[in-house]
Amino acid sequence: MLYKGIENRQELFSLLKELAVDYRKRTRRHGKAELILIGGSSVLAAYSFRSSTSDVDALISGDSELLEAAHSVAFSHDLAPEWLNDDFKKTDSYTPNIIQYSQYIRTLANCVQIRSVTAGYLVAMKLHSFRSYKHDLSDVIGVVAEEREKGNILTFEAVSKCTQDLYGPQAQLSPDAASFLRNLLAIQDLGPFYKTIVSEEKDAHQKLVELSKSEPRKIKLASKSELQTLLKAPKK
Repeated sequence: MLYKGIENRQELFSLLKELAVDYRKRTRRHGKAELILIGGSSVLAAYSFRSSTSDVDALISGDSELLEAAHSVAFSHDLAPEWLNDDFKKTDSYTPNIIQYSQYIRTLANCVQIRSVTAGYLVAMKLHSFRSYKHDLSDVIGVVAEEREKGNILTFEAVSKCTQDLYGPQAQLSPDAASFLRNLLAIQDLGPFYKTIVSEEKDAHQKLVELSKSEPRKIKLASKSELQTLLKAPKK
């Protein structure tokens, strides 16, 4: 079955509010839960350049009624059953320090608190992941560009500090991620660069889809670095 994605910020918070109302009913107004938005959902919640997300990645603090409410919302809106998930915790970008450096956004239905990571930490996490076949690179450009418009200039040093806050005092950006960040920070008009990276990400994603069909087991078992190597290889 082909499930729909979440098209914009308004729909994201509408779904989260419906989730909170359902959860409140199930717990007879006694439940308390917390969602820390990360990844695409945190970008969609705070920035206008990202038009959609396939699911809501979050650190979830709540009981079974919250997941029951999420399944109910999924059924009502033709969303994937796992539209709200914490699969991010299985990736190398996860760190429990996200909780400490998250920021309060709002409380829905007096029972579900919504938090998210701020710009510097979001960029640090995206660069730590640094996948050419996802939205990591374009999201970094979009965040940097919109923060500039607000008068908040992200610097290499600030992002490096956020990286160390999240992943430890010795943590550093990979050479590729560091080079990418220095390059984009030196560009005045990020619009053309953003379009170029989006196009490259789409091509990489399409190549990954094709490889998944021809070599499904190889792709399923491949590490992130192995996938990057496969995507850089010329087509046979």
